Amino acid sequence: MKWEGKQVLFSAADLQVLMQARFRPDEVPDMEEVKEGLPPLWSPLSYTLWKCHGETSRKNLWRQHREALLMAKSGSGYYHHMLVRKNGGSGVRRISVPCYELRDHQRFIYKNLLSRLPLSPRACAYRKGVPLRRCAEPHCGAEVLVHLDIRDFFPSITEEKVSFALHRATGYEEELCDFLAGLCCENGRLPQGAVTSPALSNLAMAGMDGTFGAMAAMLGFTYTRYADDIYLSSSDRSADAARIVKLARDFLRSEGFELNRDKTRIIRQGRHMAVLGLSVNEKVQVSRRYRREVRQKLHYLKRYGADAQGVQEAGGQEPYALHLLGKVGYILQVNPMDQQALRARLELLTGLHRLHRGMPFWWSA
Repeated sequence: MKWEGKQVLFSAADLQVLMQARFRPDEVPDMEEVKEGLPPLWSPLSYTLWKCHGETSRKNLWRQHREALLMAKSGSGYYHHMLVRKNGGSGVRRISVPCYELRDHQRFIYKNLLSRLPLSPRACAYRKGVPLRRCAEPHCGAEVLVHLDIRDFFPSITEEKVSFALHRATGYEEELCDFLAGLCCENGRLPQGAVTSPALSNLAMAGMDGTFGAMAAMLGFTYTRYADDIYLSSSDRSADAARIVKLARDFLRSEGFELNRDKTRIIRQGRHMAVLGLSVNEKVQVSRRYRREVRQKLHYLKRYGADAQGVQEAGGQEPYALHLLGKVGYILQVNPMDQQALRARLELLTGLHRLHRGMPFWWSA
């Protein structure tokens, strides 16, 4: 059929989205069924029509479609880069920040597509409403804990792997999956800095989470993953931890990943066992050192007020108290029934209320 003077071949989904976007063609054939909860997309054109949804003219629609195709084909030219220091100062991390137009596409893809896709229960990172303790709880009270770290996690996920993961999760045609992967990747790799990268990393690792998780279970190990951090634990003190590490290394290598050997840890009961900084020896809890430090800072704030160490650097008593309140909130997020943290939160809220009324932070101040 002809549209805007051009001979165009629309798929059934293209015509359906055209109709929804109020660009009405002469005929709308029956549309094939798609997975429940997912938009009816079958081509890059249908994506553009779906995204515009009647908010642009026909002329601008074709322009936006051409621009989206160009971004997907040569996405590397739509990023600028910055270097940030890693935690602990052990090197720098390269962050790729997309331009406004590409960022708009990536936000749209995340909000309207990626956020609707189911994820492996073993993947605990980048999931709304899933606390840190979800990754730590399965390992609580274990006799053996193994911690593995994947080297260069995001850059190791290729555009082909992203496209295949999208095809497997959505059932969309390969052409459309290649197009969406191109909009979300830079130089054929998953960029660290794009809003879609965390969700796509979980999607790309879904096969590993399922397959290797099942292999680990056969050997008596529990498996969870938080981004590039892999945790394996066993209730059997004689479990062969070295064997599971070798299996993980070989499996990851077959998937295109490499382990960071410097961060590989095998910890047995009797030593401090931590998952994402949370103690799991007996129950999931923020480390004793962290809780002691918060209690000490609150004690000094109550006793010395504005003269307490760190208050002036924070900009005054109120910003410092809010900073401590955030730390207490983290403790309560992990263990909502921590009595000392509940008491500390009440004291901080009371002190902030007094400051707002022009009174000293604490009665003894």
